[in-house]
Amino acid sequence: MQEFILSRTDQPPAKITGTQIGIARSSNAAPVSGEIPPGGRQAFWIVLYLLASAKIVAHVMYRAGSQLGREEPVDDVVVGVNAADLMAKLTALDGAEFVTGWPEYGDPAVNRGKDYRPQHDSVMRHGRKQLAEAVADAGKILRTDPAPVEIV
Repeated sequence: MQEFILSRTDQPPAKITGTQIGIARSSNAAPVSGEIPPGGRQAFWIVLYLLASAKIVAHVMYRAGSQLGREEPVDDVVVGVNAADLMAKLTALDGAEFVTGWPEYGDPAVNRGKDYRPQHDSVMRHGRKQLAEAVADAGKILRTDPAPVEIV
């Protein structure tokens, strides 16, 4: 087993001892043109670890490209007693824990008179989609997605 130190936004890093079992990604996580993620892309990575205690740890990382300059990187750690428990916790995330969007949901009163509500809604919707993709990919790695039915 190996030691890993996992970053957590606004919290001390988490130190774990285990085995990395996979990396789940959203569709925008593929590197293009040197920047990760490029331009205005939002992306999620979920690195999965198995501990000696059989608990499963997910290091969830959100990144947005340079065109979404107000979005800061956000990292968190989610722990499950088993794969199903971890997947339930990951599925319960709604994206707002990671994606900032515009101040006060794009309200003109706090955005120098500009109405960014439609853009805020779009950024939040797309961030949630990227998170759902990464969680679904984690389910495939953990084999919690429905197994194929054998037809004999």
